[in-house]
Amino acid sequence: MPITAIAWKESCKGLKNVSHGKKVGIEGQWHMFNGLWQVKCASITNLYRESKEVSQARVRLRVILSWLPNSPLREFILSIFNDKNILEKFIIAPGSISHHHNYRGGLLVHSAETAWQVFNNQQLQPDDRHFGAVIALLHDIGKIWSYSSNKAITELGSYVDHELLTLEVLAPHLNWLDHVDAQLAIAIRYSLVWKKKSYDSIPKMDVIEVLKSADRLSAGSSLI
Repeated sequence: MPITAIAWKESCKGLKNVSHGKKVGIEGQWHMFNGLWQVKCASITNLYRESKEVSQARVRLRVILSWLPNSPLREFILSIFNDKNILEKFIIAPGSISHHHNYRGGLLVHSAETAWQVFNNQQLQPDDRHFGAVIALLHDIGKIWSYSSNKAITELGSYVDHELLTLEVLAPHLNWLDHVDAQLAIAIRYSLVWKKKSYDSIPKMDVIEVLKSADRLSAGSSLI
């Protein structure tokens, strides 16, 4: 049975112009009007675009993982994505609640886009490209505990910044890496939490600047 959906531009996020026959995703609340149920739209999203982006992100993730040379870095990232408690949430979590990549699978898309830019930056040395791509894949992984798949912030996420949660999510794998390559484990921790400060305005590794730039570009492109 057809259901009427009502959207007001001032209060409905996402697509503002929808052509006839276009398949879209709608989120909102049920509302009774003249004895009939309607949906008051809170957001309208382009299902085709999101599905295409998620599919592309999955391919990019597989390519990056397959191209990483055999090393503790590769073992580290594979151990993370072989961890079902991480992977199952990572591939369905949104990238944000109301900002960039704010849809199911958005975290995967944003992370893979950022990693892909770093991985293909020919100005970086191969080792830096590999390292930067791994950091890019993991830089927002704390969001798997911050957001639920239905785009709601969790209780934990409302109290603790996702960057701090990133280190907690990765803690078992970083502890393993401490015993295999302690310097690499330190570099990963530093790269994941570095922010520009008055006493540390330039990161100790050039690849972090490239990563930050790729992160901003991916986030910005999703808002167009």
